[in-house]
Amino acid sequence: MLTLLLANWRLIAAGAVVAAVALMGWRVSAWHEGYTELPKVKAALRAEQECSAGTKCQEREKALKKRASDETEKIRKEYEQKLADIANRPPLGPVRLCRPRGQGNVRVPSTTPGASTSPGTELPVEVGRDIEVELSKLIDDADTEALKLRLLWQRDVALSAAPKEKKGE
Repeated sequence: MLTLLLANWRLIAAGAVVAAVALMGWRVSAWHEGYTELPKVKAALRAEQECSAGTKCQEREKALKKRASDETEKIRKEYEQKLADIANRPPLGPVRLCRPRGQGNVRVPSTTPGASTSPGTELPVEVGRDIEVELSKLIDDADTEALKLRLLWQRDVALSAAPKEKKGE
C-alpha cells in the first residue's frame, strides 16, 4: 500500500490542493455573503430599535396600546356603573349633631380619685340640626375616591401582567 501511495503522490497532492481550494472558495463565498447581508441586517436592527413601520416592535406597541385601551374602557364602564350605584343609594335618614349645653343630659364619669360611688355627673347637651345631607355627601365622596383608586390599581395590575398568548402562535 505504501508503494501505491508513493507512486501516486502527485495524484494525492493534486486532490488535497483541489480540496483546499474548494474549502477556501466555500469560506470566501460565505464571507462575501455575510458581508453583503450585513447592511441589510444593520438596517433591520435599526428599524426595530426605532420601532419603525412594519417591525415586530411596532406590532407589539400596537397590541399594547389596544390592550391598554380595552382595559381602560372596561374599567371606565365599571367605574360609571359603580358611580351610578353610589348615586342611587337610599338616604341615611335623620342624623342629629349633639353638642354639650342646652337640653338633654349626658353622663360623664367622675374624674376625682376616691370620689363616692356615684355613676358620674350630668352634662347638659344641645341637640343640633340634621347633618344627614352633609354626612351622605362625605360618604359618597369617600366611596368615589376609594372606587377610583381601586379601579386604577386593577387597571395597572391588568396592564402589567403578561399578555395572553393567542392560540396558534
